[in-house]
Amino acid sequence: MPMQAFFYGEILVQNPLLSLFQYAYISLSTIISLSLT
Repeated sequence: MPMQAFFYGEILVQNPLLSLFQYAYISLSTIISLSLT
């Protein structure tokens, strides 16, 4: 598990755009779910 987390951290460091996209997707889904309720 620690190696997997380290590998994931390396991916985030190499691909900041990917983490930004994930953050935007999470924020959008949260806003949508909040507005639907």
